[in-house]
Parts: sequence; structure tokens; C-alpha cells
Amino acid sequence: MSSTNEKVTDALQQVRTLIEVLVRHEQLQDGLTQLPNDAALTEEFESAIGSKAKFWCAFVEIDHFKRLNDSFSYLQADAMLKRVAAHLKTAADYFPEGARAFRAHGDEFYLVGRLVPNEESGTIEANLERIRSAIEGVRIRVGDRPDPMQCTVSIGWVSTDAVSGAELTNRGVRIVLERAVAHAKRRGRNCVVHYSEDMKKTMVNTIRDTCTECQVAFTVDVSVAEYRTEHLFCPNCGYRIKRPAALPRPSEPRFA
Repeated sequence: MSSTNEKVTDALQQVRTLIEVLVRHEQLQDGLTQLPNDAALTEEFESAIGSKAKFWCAFVEIDHFKRLNDSFSYLQADAMLKRVAAHLKTAADYFPEGARAFRAHGDEFYLVGRLVPNEESGTIEANLERIRSAIEGVRIRVGDRPDPMQCTVSIGWVSTDAVSGAELTNRGVRIVLERAVAHAKRRGRNCVVHYSEDMKKTMVNTIRDTCTECQVAFTVDVSVAEYRTEHLFCPNCGYRIKRPAALPRPSEPRFA
């Protein structure tokens, strides 16, 4: 009888363990794209940083994603998210040590890969450019509409060779990547940008305004040089806003 009880206890424990594994997997997976989610990305960064592993990472953001939602519906925009995720999944084929794709939030994706000794940054950037170009080439037919749904992405990336100290944390690395993507957006989007220390030294103004096209209020940081230009681009819909005679009052210039 005791032997039978032990077998039952062992079987129940195996079931519990299996359920825990399945629940844990569900907690770390994005339901739409089946990619690892933001919580999984945090674990990836913290594990790599804690083990002092050398790695590179890229932040991939879809340009003007709200415009896709507004033009084609949320359901169709979700189809584009899945296609972008599928392209990022193939990233492992581009890099010597592979790469892991994550969907953190909405239209924000990340790639994380092991940094190979003596691997040149130009090689990583060239492979990220291949990914950017592949996504730009996606076309999704929507009903009888003559214009297919398509998108571009802005990509910012960095390796652990370029970050240290307070930046070499989960949040620190994300901030660095956000700066690189912000720089890509200032360059016109649909490009790949490698993070550099100079990006921390760019003097910026914070402008608060309302887009005349989509009527959405926004706050945007622009460099002092850009602030002096004639136009401003809405970060929500991308509309080119002509500056009024009296410019929106900026914040005091600061370093970003």
C-alpha cells in the first residue's frame, strides 16, 4: 500500500511540476506573436548582465504604427505585428551565435544576441539592415483595397562593449536603446542606428503642441538645431506640422 501511495504522490508531483512549467511559459510569452514578452526580456538582460556575458541588443519599433491601426483596423494591424515577429524570429539565421526576439509592448520588439569575440559592429549592423529591409518589403493585401498594408521600422542597437556602470542594467540598457531609436526617428525613421556616447550629449528642447492633422496633443524632444527649423513632425501620425508664427514654448535646453 505504501508503495502505491508513493507512486501516486510522485505522479501528483510530476503533474504539479508540469503545470508550473506551463504556467511559467504562459507568463513569459506574448499571446499575439508567441514571442517571449517584456518579463522574459527583463530576465534575459538580468541573466546576461549578472553572468557578465558579452551581448548585443537591438530595439525595433514600427514607424507610425497608429497610422496602420487607423487606416486598416486593429485586427489588420495585428496581422502586421505577426509578420514583423516572424521576420525577427528568423534573425537567428543571420548571426553566428543566433539571436532571440522579444515583443515587449505594442509595436516594440527587441533582439538579443551573444557577442562573438572579434565580431565587427559593421557585421551586426549589416544583418540588422537586412532585417529592416525585409520588413520594409512586407505587403499584406486587405480585402479589396488597392493599397496593401506595409510598414517600416526604426532600429537602435548597442553592445555591452559600449555600455558600462549604471547603463549596464536592465533599465539602463533599455534607455540606451531608446536614445538610439529616437536618433533614428530624427534621421527620418526606417533606418538602423548604432548607439554612441555622442547621443547622450545632444542638447534638446521639449516641445508640447497639438497636431493639426490628428488633433492629438503630444510632447516631443527635439535637438536645438531641429528646433530652429521651420517644421515639426507629429510623433503620433507623422504629419508635417508647419510651425506657427509664435512657436510653442520649449523647456529649458537640456542634454539628452
